[in-house]
Amino acid sequence: MESREFFASWSGGADSTAQIILAIEHGEPMTAAVYCEIMFDEKRSAEVPEHRDFIYERAIPWMERNGVQVIVLRSKRTALDWMMSRVTKGPRTGKVHGFPLSGRQGWCSVKRECKLPPLDRFRKEHQGAIYYEGICIDEPSRMKEEKEKALTYLQSINIHKKCQEIYAERPDY
Repeated sequence: MESREFFASWSGGADSTAQIILAIEHGEPMTAAVYCEIMFDEKRSAEVPEHRDFIYERAIPWMERNGVQVIVLRSKRTALDWMMSRVTKGPRTGKVHGFPLSGRQGWCSVKRECKLPPLDRFRKEHQGAIYYEGICIDEPSRMKEEKEKALTYLQSINIHKKCQEIYAERPDY
């Protein structure tokens, strides 16, 4: 009989970090935390430097000390690749994407092109696994998006946004 895998989708933000802390505290099964880093180019991260430092210098070592393996995924396509590529649909067809601004065509597009493909590939490689998503009970629109794909762990233990912030600020983390 094949054992079931349990993965926590992890961005390094408050919600996904709180779900991992709480899952550990409650003895929930967890095969690994899965983090997908968007790279600016082949050598430099596109993450905010302080966030990247938190992830690699504090969060990952803490998780490993607490028995959680962290799997880091990266796309072959970088943010710079996306910026230099040409738009293929819509009124800007043929033009270079350029630096992403805010809004629908901004960093959300980079995320769609550089973060989602490795995550989708990972999920295909681990079909049948359970995926924890750090979504609080008071975030119904996010719960609706993920309902088909994952277990919303914070929602399942009735955690509200305010409560999870306390867990994410723990001094031992």
